[in-house]
Amino acid sequence: AGEELQSELRDILKNIACLGGFLAVLGYDLQRLPMPGTRLRPLQSQAWVLLIIGHILVALVFLVPGMALRIKGFIGIAKWRGYPAPAFMGLMAFLFTVGGASCMMVGAAAHLPMTSCAGNKFCAIFLCIATYSGHWLQLSSSTGDEHAQHMRAVAKNLSIVGALVTM
Repeated sequence: AGEELQSELRDILKNIACLGGFLAVLGYDLQRLPMPGTRLRPLQSQAWVLLIIGHILVALVFLVPGMALRIKGFIGIAKWRGYPAPAFMGLMAFLFTVGGASCMMVGAAAHLPMTSCAGNKFCAIFLCIATYSGHWLQLSSSTGDEHAQHMRAVAKNLSIVGALVTM
């Protein structure tokens, strides 16, 4: 039951990240759309709020597990997956998730687009590697519910990567 609950919480966090990506892109686009004389014009001046909330929601999908696993947890995963230099790979995974998510949020809040963009790239790189090794490779050897779970994880992770690219 504990593992099933963790899986459901991960799914919810990924859904929130997808919603966050939508809000961030909406906030970005609202600032740039010409809206002369419409009732949405007051919303345009507050679009930055959507942008920041969106970045925070996307960053949570990286911060929460990153802070829970810490460097030691990522090193354990790297050893279990058989990565070369697991200590280095674990450290990089931690830096890419927690550092990337932090850059993403700070960049959005402080109006530093290159910082936010760098954080997005760090998180996207990490998520592509994690999706490939954690779900894609398991698709050929899994069946039934486990196969469906890996398929859902791949689809959600690709959606989050898409959000990171567009943010």
